[in-house]
Amino acid sequence: MRPAGQGRPQPCHAAVRRDGKPFCVNDVTTLRIAIGDYPYNLPLKRGDITSPSLKLDFVDVKPMHAAFKPMVWEHAYDASEMALVTYLQAKIYD
Repeated sequence: MRPAGQGRPQPCHAAVRRDGKPFCVNDVTTLRIAIGDYPYNLPLKRGDITSPSLKLDFVDVKPMHAAFKPMVWEHAYDASEMALVTYLQAKIYD
């Protein structure tokens, strides 16, 4: 019988560091992201670029500026594109 809290070992998802050394990733972090469709981020949004330790949950917001207010006031996303002036106004009135 195993001690409490020590169930089956979690599966290890193999990954490789930039220096070429392998390491084990057990947990997957999900980030909720609001960004528009641009040529430089489409591979991420289409799933062409993936990670065993990171899942990207893209929120489709049209028009994109509609995401600024929820990001500033509610922290609705983990990451979001934002107009610089919106950010500066939020910092002043926070």
